[in-house]
Amino acid sequence: MHVIYPTVAGEARHQIPPNQQIVRIINHYKRLSLEQLQQRAAKRKHDSQVKDYSFIVKLKVRNSVRCSGALLAPRLVISSSSCLSGVPSSQVHILTRGGSTLPVAKLEWFRSSPEVILITLVTAAPGQPIGLCSTTLKMGDNASMLMASNDLSFFGRRHSQVVSNQACKMTFLQEESVYITPNMLCLQNSQSPEKCVTQQGDALLVDRQLCGLNVYGSRCRARSLNADLYIDLEKLRTLISHFIQKLLG
Repeated sequence: MHVIYPTVAGEARHQIPPNQQIVRIINHYKRLSLEQLQQRAAKRKHDSQVKDYSFIVKLKVRNSVRCSGALLAPRLVISSSSCLSGVPSSQVHILTRGGSTLPVAKLEWFRSSPEVILITLVTAAPGQPIGLCSTTLKMGDNASMLMASNDLSFFGRRHSQVVSNQACKMTFLQEESVYITPNMLCLQNSQSPEKCVTQQGDALLVDRQLCGLNVYGSRCRARSLNADLYIDLEKLRTLISHFIQKLLG
Protein backbone atom coordinates (compact mmCIF):
# COMPACT_ATOMS: atom_id res chain seq x y z
CA MET A 1 0.00 0.00 0.00
CA HIS A 2 1.27 3.49 -0.82
CA VAL A 3 0.14 6.68 0.91
CA ILE A 4 1.05 9.81 -1.03
CA TYR A 5 1.69 12.98 0.98
CA PRO A 6 1.90 16.46 -0.58
CA THR A 7 5.35 17.73 -1.38
CA VAL A 8 6.80 21.04 -0.31
CA ALA A 9 8.26 23.44 -2.85
CA GLY A 10 11.78 22.36 -3.74
CA GLU A 11 11.31 18.74 -2.65
CA ALA A 12 11.46 15.84 -5.08
CA ARG A 13 8.13 14.43 -6.17
CA HIS A 14 7.08 10.96 -5.07
CA GLN A 15 8.01 8.18 -7.47
CA ILE A 16 5.42 5.44 -7.78
CA PRO A 17 6.81 1.96 -8.47
CA PRO A 18 5.41 0.39 -11.65
CA ASN A 19 2.33 -1.82 -11.37
CA GLN A 20 1.50 -0.40 -7.90
CA GLN A 21 -1.93 0.88 -7.00
CA ILE A 22 -2.41 4.21 -5.24
CA VAL A 23 -4.95 3.58 -2.48
CA ARG A 24 -4.88 6.90 -0.65
CA ILE A 25 -3.79 10.43 -1.50
CA ILE A 26 -3.47 13.02 1.25
CA ASN A 27 -3.84 16.45 -0.32
CA HIS A 28 -3.70 18.55 2.82
CA TYR A 29 -2.08 18.47 6.20
CA LYS A 30 -1.18 21.03 8.83
CA ARG A 31 2.34 21.59 10.07
CA LEU A 32 2.48 22.02 13.86
CA SER A 33 5.08 23.82 15.93
CA LEU A 34 6.75 22.17 18.92
CA GLU A 35 4.65 24.36 21.22
CA GLN A 36 1.42 23.22 19.54
CA LEU A 37 2.46 19.58 19.83
CA GLN A 38 3.24 20.06 23.53
CA GLN A 39 -0.14 21.74 24.07
CA ARG A 40 -1.93 18.85 22.38
CA ALA A 41 0.01 16.33 24.47
CA ALA A 42 -0.88 18.23 27.66
CA LYS A 43 -4.56 18.27 26.67
CA ARG A 44 -4.54 14.52 25.98
CA LYS A 45 -2.94 13.94 29.39
CA HIS A 46 -5.50 16.19 31.09
CA ASP A 47 -8.43 14.49 29.33
CA SER A 48 -7.05 11.10 30.34
CA GLN A 49 -6.76 12.22 33.97
CA VAL A 50 -10.32 13.53 33.98
CA LYS A 51 -11.53 10.15 32.77
CA ASP A 52 -9.32 8.19 35.19
CA TYR A 53 -10.24 10.37 38.17
CA SER A 54 -13.99 10.65 37.57
CA PHE A 55 -14.57 8.96 40.95
CA ILE A 56 -13.34 12.11 42.73
CA VAL A 57 -16.01 14.47 44.05
CA LYS A 58 -16.07 17.57 46.23
CA LEU A 59 -18.23 18.14 49.29
CA LYS A 60 -20.06 21.45 49.47
CA VAL A 61 -21.48 22.78 52.73
CA ARG A 62 -23.97 25.50 51.87
CA ASN A 63 -22.09 27.41 49.14
CA SER A 64 -18.53 26.53 50.15
CA VAL A 65 -16.41 23.60 48.92
CA ARG A 66 -15.02 22.05 52.07
CA CYS A 67 -13.18 18.84 51.13
CA SER A 68 -12.91 15.84 48.78
CA GLY A 69 -14.61 12.47 48.59
CA ALA A 70 -14.56 9.31 46.49
CA LEU A 71 -17.39 7.59 44.63
CA LEU A 72 -17.63 3.93 45.73
CA ALA A 73 -20.99 3.21 44.06
CA PRO A 74 -23.32 5.31 41.87
CA ARG A 75 -25.12 6.61 44.99
CA LEU A 76 -22.38 6.29 47.62
CA VAL A 77 -19.53 8.68 48.48
CA ILE A 78 -16.94 8.16 51.21
CA SER A 79 -14.97 10.92 52.91
CA SER A 80 -13.31 11.96 56.16
CA SER A 81 -15.80 12.44 58.99
CA SER A 82 -13.80 15.43 60.29
CA CYS A 83 -14.89 17.29 57.15
CA LEU A 84 -18.58 17.23 58.09
CA SER A 85 -18.45 17.26 61.87
CA GLY A 86 -21.74 18.65 63.17
CA VAL A 87 -23.13 19.35 59.68
CA PRO A 88 -26.66 18.04 58.86
CA SER A 89 -27.22 16.23 55.55
CA SER A 90 -29.59 18.99 54.38
CA GLN A 91 -26.64 21.40 54.15
CA VAL A 92 -24.38 19.03 52.18
CA HIS A 93 -24.22 18.65 48.40
CA ILE A 94 -21.86 16.66 46.20
CA LEU A 95 -20.06 18.42 43.35
CA THR A 96 -19.04 16.19 40.43
CA ARG A 97 -16.93 16.69 37.34
CA GLY A 98 -18.78 18.93 34.89
CA GLY A 99 -20.38 21.07 37.58
CA SER A 100 -23.29 18.84 38.60
CA THR A 101 -24.42 19.36 42.20
CA LEU A 102 -26.26 16.44 43.80
CA PRO A 103 -28.36 16.42 46.98
CA VAL A 104 -27.54 14.10 49.88
CA ALA A 105 -30.06 11.65 51.32
CA LYS A 106 -28.19 10.45 54.40
CA LEU A 107 -24.91 10.70 56.35
CA GLU A 108 -23.73 7.60 58.24
CA TRP A 109 -20.76 6.50 60.35
CA PHE A 110 -19.36 3.16 61.49
CA ARG A 111 -19.22 2.86 65.27
CA SER A 112 -16.00 0.90 64.97
CA SER A 113 -14.45 3.49 62.64
CA PRO A 114 -15.71 7.03 63.27
CA GLU A 115 -12.93 8.43 61.05
CA VAL A 116 -14.96 7.87 57.87
CA ILE A 117 -18.33 9.13 56.77
CA LEU A 118 -20.57 7.41 54.21
CA ILE A 119 -22.73 9.73 52.13
CA THR A 120 -25.79 8.30 50.37
CA LEU A 121 -26.99 10.36 47.41
CA VAL A 122 -30.57 10.95 46.30
CA THR A 123 -29.67 10.17 42.67
CA ALA A 124 -26.77 8.40 40.98
CA ALA A 125 -23.66 10.48 40.34
CA PRO A 126 -21.85 10.56 36.99
CA GLY A 127 -18.39 9.05 36.99
CA GLN A 128 -16.83 5.64 37.43
CA PRO A 129 -16.79 4.34 41.04
CA ILE A 130 -13.40 3.17 42.29
CA GLY A 131 -12.61 -0.16 43.91
CA LEU A 132 -11.31 -0.49 47.45
CA CYS A 133 -7.76 -1.47 48.29
CA SER A 134 -6.92 -5.16 48.50
CA THR A 135 -3.35 -4.49 49.66
CA THR A 136 -2.22 -4.16 53.27
CA LEU A 137 0.12 -1.16 53.34
CA LYS A 138 3.21 -1.45 55.52
CA MET A 139 6.06 0.85 56.51
CA GLY A 140 8.02 1.90 53.42
CA ASP A 141 5.32 0.91 50.91
CA ASN A 142 4.73 3.32 48.03
CA ALA A 143 1.42 5.04 47.33
CA SER A 144 0.13 8.08 45.44
CA MET A 145 -1.47 11.11 47.06
CA LEU A 146 -4.19 12.43 44.76
CA MET A 147 -5.29 16.08 44.83
CA ALA A 148 -7.93 18.01 42.89
CA SER A 149 -8.90 21.65 42.47
CA ASN A 150 -12.21 22.70 44.01
CA ASP A 151 -13.90 22.78 40.59
CA LEU A 152 -12.40 19.39 39.61
CA SER A 153 -10.75 20.85 36.53
CA PHE A 154 -7.16 20.08 37.60
CA PHE A 155 -5.60 17.09 39.32
CA GLY A 156 -2.28 16.47 41.01
CA ARG A 157 -0.54 13.28 42.03
CA ARG A 158 2.37 12.98 44.46
CA HIS A 159 4.39 9.81 44.92
CA SER A 160 4.70 9.05 48.61
CA GLN A 161 5.39 6.24 51.05
CA VAL A 162 4.18 5.02 54.41
CA VAL A 163 6.32 6.41 57.24
CA SER A 164 6.38 6.08 61.01
CA ASN A 165 3.49 7.54 63.00
CA GLN A 166 6.14 9.61 64.76
CA ALA A 167 6.35 11.83 61.66
CA CYS A 168 2.62 12.56 61.91
CA LYS A 169 2.88 13.17 65.64
CA MET A 170 5.53 15.82 64.98
CA THR A 171 3.54 17.37 62.12
CA PHE A 172 0.37 17.73 64.21
CA LEU A 173 2.15 18.35 67.52
CA GLN A 174 0.44 21.69 68.17
CA GLU A 175 -3.12 20.48 67.51
CA GLU A 176 -4.92 18.92 70.45
CA SER A 177 -7.96 17.91 68.39
CA VAL A 178 -5.90 15.60 66.16
CA TYR A 179 -5.59 11.95 67.15
CA ILE A 180 -4.07 8.84 65.57
CA THR A 181 -5.99 5.56 65.65
CA PRO A 182 -5.12 2.01 64.53
CA ASN A 183 -7.26 2.67 61.43
CA MET A 184 -4.85 5.34 60.16
CA LEU A 185 -1.69 5.44 58.05
CA CYS A 186 1.03 8.10 58.08
CA LEU A 187 2.20 9.21 54.60
CA GLN A 188 5.14 11.47 53.82
CA ASN A 189 4.28 14.83 52.26
CA SER A 190 6.46 17.52 50.65
CA GLN A 191 9.13 19.45 52.54
CA SER A 192 7.97 22.60 50.76
CA PRO A 193 4.87 24.14 52.40
CA GLU A 194 3.72 25.67 49.09
CA LYS A 195 3.50 22.15 47.62
CA CYS A 196 1.49 20.75 50.52
CA VAL A 197 -2.01 21.15 49.11
CA THR A 198 -3.70 17.95 50.27
CA GLN A 199 -7.20 18.36 51.71
CA GLN A 200 -9.48 16.32 53.92
CA GLY A 201 -10.96 13.44 51.95
CA ASP A 202 -8.23 13.39 49.28
CA ALA A 203 -7.59 9.91 47.90
CA LEU A 204 -4.59 7.64 48.43
CA LEU A 205 -4.10 5.26 45.50
CA VAL A 206 -2.18 2.05 44.94
CA ASP A 207 -2.53 0.37 41.53
CA ARG A 208 -5.76 2.22 40.71
CA GLN A 209 -7.36 1.14 43.98
CA LEU A 210 -8.53 3.42 46.79
CA CYS A 211 -6.38 2.60 49.81
CA GLY A 212 -6.90 5.66 51.97
CA LEU A 213 -8.57 9.03 52.53
CA ASN A 214 -6.86 12.07 54.00
CA VAL A 215 -8.16 12.71 57.52
CA TYR A 216 -7.10 16.26 58.44
CA GLY A 217 -5.44 17.78 55.38
CA SER A 218 -1.84 19.03 55.37
CA ARG A 219 0.11 20.94 58.04
CA CYS A 220 3.51 21.55 56.47
CA ARG A 221 6.54 23.47 57.69
CA ALA A 222 9.66 24.37 55.71
CA ARG A 223 12.51 21.84 55.74
CA SER A 224 10.62 19.42 57.97
CA LEU A 225 9.60 15.80 57.60
CA ASN A 226 5.96 16.64 56.92
CA ALA A 227 3.36 13.89 56.92
CA ASP A 228 -0.40 13.44 56.48
CA LEU A 229 -2.78 11.03 58.19
CA TYR A 230 -4.91 8.75 56.00
CA ILE A 231 -7.73 6.37 56.88
CA ASP A 232 -6.58 2.81 56.08
CA LEU A 233 -9.48 1.62 53.92
CA GLU A 234 -8.12 -1.91 53.49
CA LYS A 235 -8.96 -2.50 57.16
CA LEU A 236 -12.53 -1.33 56.52
CA ARG A 237 -12.99 -3.19 53.25
CA THR A 238 -15.42 -5.81 54.61
CA LEU A 239 -17.57 -3.26 56.46
CA ILE A 240 -17.79 -0.96 53.45
CA SER A 241 -18.47 -3.81 51.01
CA HIS A 242 -21.41 -4.99 53.14
CA PHE A 243 -22.75 -1.43 53.24
CA ILE A 244 -22.55 -1.16 49.43
CA GLN A 245 -24.35 -4.50 48.98
CA LYS A 246 -27.11 -3.33 51.30
CA LEU A 247 -27.42 -0.02 49.42
CA LEU A 248 -27.62 -1.74 46.04
CA GLY A 249 -30.22 -4.17 47.36
